[in-house]
Parts: sequence; structure tokens; C-alpha cells
Amino acid sequence: MIQVGIIMGSKSDLPVMKAAKEFLDEIGISCELKIVSAHRTPELMIEYAQNASLRGLKVIIAGAGGAAHLPGMTASMTSLPVIGVPIKSSNSIDGWDSILSILQMPNGIPVGTVALNAAKNATSATLYDTSWNSFHTWTGLTGSTGYSAYLMPGGYLWRAAKATGVSFSGGPICGKVTKHDYAGTLLWNFDYTTPSYCSHHDIRPLPNGNVLLIAYERRTAAEVTAAGCTTFSSEMWPDKIVEVKQTGLTTGTVVWEWKSWDHLMQNTD
Repeated sequence: MIQVGIIMGSKSDLPVMKAAKEFLDEIGISCELKIVSAHRTPELMIEYAQNASLRGLKVIIAGAGGAAHLPGMTASMTSLPVIGVPIKSSNSIDGWDSILSILQMPNGIPVGTVALNAAKNATSATLYDTSWNSFHTWTGLTGSTGYSAYLMPGGYLWRAAKATGVSFSGGPICGKVTKHDYAGTLLWNFDYTTPSYCSHHDIRPLPNGNVLLIAYERRTAAEVTAAGCTTFSSEMWPDKIVEVKQTGLTTGTVVWEWKSWDHLMQNTD
């Protein structure tokens, strides 16, 4: 059964999007590659998105350039995770139009957005110069790339990555931070996720070798009510910031944290 659907807006996107299929074929994950345009064949796009889960697909990778509506429109019509691949097309504004079209989705319609022209970016990273020439590529990285990657002095690649088995859901969820050297050797593979908290979006490597993570922490409905909230009766995910020090290949210890929950104020007694 096909597990991953790879779709693109036009045949001109194929040189970029075929990298995703080649990698999935390499690791033995069944996939399909189709041209499904949000503008030229909207009926086909609607049919594809609405029937994807019924056909057994687990995730959709959608690539588009320019206005780049395909990933977002697909995500609006399926409950499956959608990974958006912004493509630098012939009429593109240096790729920024497609990046922002996919990245800036409205609340409730998340699209996991990878780097420009990075259809294989789930487990790879590419360094480009200011003219968009590929300078160096890391492949076979641990964990799918989340929302940020940093190249630090010494050639170290830090990434917010997606952990498995997390208890939180939504587009920005990560749960993992990884560090590789310039040759691609894994130096740190640290999960920061439990049923009570999970890192999301961004990280920030520090000069002292530690890393800052932003994370959701789960507060139950009872805790929310006990804290004095009278207009909201569900669980809440306030942010916290933690500084983590590496202690081993897969371990780390929190040396500092700041919780927004501790600084909440109500406008009623």
C-alpha cells in the first residue's frame, strides 16, 4: 500500500520533487509522484486531498512555486500531515514568494514547511551561498527537520527535529534537537518530549555549547481553573524556555528554565 503521496503543481517542479521519491525508494517506503495543480486542475486536487486517507496514505509532500497554493489548499481538505516544499520557479521572487505562501498558513491549517527546493529535506540539509548555489549538503540526518537549522562556528549543524511518539499534536511540534559535524557525524541526538512537555518551532545554540529550546508544557483544565481562569475550561499549553547542557550522545540536563505560566496575571480577583 502506498504510504506517501508526493504532488507538485507542474512538470517543471519535477527536478526538485523527484529527490523525495528517490530517497523514499532508497529506504523502502512506498510512495507515488503526481502532478496536481491547485490552479489548473483544482477538481483533481480536491479529489486527491479528500481521498488520500481513504487510500491509505499517511502523509502528503506537496511542492509548488510562485503563489504556491498547493500545500495549503491540500492541507485544508485532509486531516493528514502535509509537508510543503517551496520551489524557486522561473517567475519566482528569489523563492520568497513560495516560502511565505506555504509558511504563513492560517490557524488550524498547519503545513510543515521545509527549506527552498528541499524536497529531500526531511533528513538532509543544504548550505547555499547568496546566489543560491549549493555549497554543501548533509544527508542521512537523524530525525526529520523541524522548523529551524543553524550552522555554527566550527561547521556544526544544529537542527530542531521531529521526535517520534510525542504526546502533543500540531504543525510546529518538534521534540528533538540534533547536532552534526561538517562531515555529517551525529554528535548529539536529544529528545525533549514527555506527556507533560514538548519542544516546538525554534532552537538557539549558545556560545557555551548549550542550547535554548522553546517548549509547550501541558496544564490540565483543573490547573487552569485553579489558577483563576473563568473564561477558558480546557487544558492549556503555555510556553517555557529551557537551557539544556549536553551530557552524552542522547542525554542532556536542564540548567535553566523560564515558564510563562509563572508570570500569568488575571484582570479579576
